[in-house]
Amino acid sequence: MTENSVPGALGSFASHHLTDPPSKVGSRFLGVGKIAAMVSIVATAYFLTAAVGAHVVMTQYNFFADYISDYAVGPWGWIYGSAFLASAIGSIALAASLVLLLPSQALSRIGVVLLVLVGVTYAVDFAFPTDILPPGAPPTTAVGIVHLLYALLGWVLFTVGSVLISSSLRHVAYWKAWQPLLTTLAWLSVLLLVVLVGVVISKAPFGGLAEKLFILDRNVWALALGILAFRAPDSVLPLAADSASSAIRPLSRTTLLGGAGLNERSRRKARRFVGSFRPWRCIARCSWIDVRSLLAEKPWNLAGDVQPARVSTSSPTRMKASRRRSRRFSRRADSAVAHFSIRIHRRSTENQL
Repeated sequence: MTENSVPGALGSFASHHLTDPPSKVGSRFLGVGKIAAMVSIVATAYFLTAAVGAHVVMTQYNFFADYISDYAVGPWGWIYGSAFLASAIGSIALAASLVLLLPSQALSRIGVVLLVLVGVTYAVDFAFPTDILPPGAPPTTAVGIVHLLYALLGWVLFTVGSVLISSSLRHVAYWKAWQPLLTTLAWLSVLLLVVLVGVVISKAPFGGLAEKLFILDRNVWALALGILAFRAPDSVLPLAADSASSAIRPLSRTTLLGGAGLNERSRRKARRFVGSFRPWRCIARCSWIDVRSLLAEKPWNLAGDVQPARVSTSSPTRMKASRRRSRRFSRRADSAVAHFSIRIHRRSTENQL
């Protein structure tokens, strides 16, 4: 191997060991996360469309006074009833996408669990329709009571979960840019929920409007979060952190080839596989890599022009001195090679971006 072939060998070494692509299993999980985000987007868009359509075809209700659950009862009730199911599916799909696409430092596990429970409350509200009553009147049937209790539970769980999820996004640069918007929508839902509860208790004639504003804010937050999760670049996905740390993980089956001079030999005999990230232990013995270039941040000079001084095995004193030099070299080479590996990974990441 000549010096002209060193850059090519270095490129293949770096591309093979320092920029390992995500595993097939990890890529499959990321694909599932993207699909879950898309399902959440479609489900939320369907909910908004169905809600608008229900208001268009069911004109017997008062937009300001009647609650939106009333639109799930009657001949056209299946329109908004299907919106309940869409919200249940969308909430659970959004939670799954966050688990699969958010890095651990930006993921609120409690918020994700609450989001799943919100989806369960949607399903229960679909199975137990509301009672048609005047604004502010309490339900009179067991089915109506279950609907009201689970609706209130879902509202509270959503507000708490949205605040927790939005607040945790500040730890990643991509999400930090959108975190103020999502946090504002989350806290706005808290404010609207307080207003809604106050309107229900006071039996004011605009309880339906307060509820619809709260539901609109909730769905805008879910739609924005789903779109951002779907469009998240690969550099902020969970496996990106694994790829970033791959430069300092043990390298498997690293191949070192012999050079010229005293180390000249055939490729078949010179090939060695080292099973750890400390190949300089082999280097110190056979000097296949220029040590002085290694310490000068040019570590992979495979020309092999510099040969180590031979140590006589008959002198214990000289053997001890050789071992001390080897340990001293290992400590210095550890820092140099790790620094070089991180630089290689950063350059490859910048090129990908």
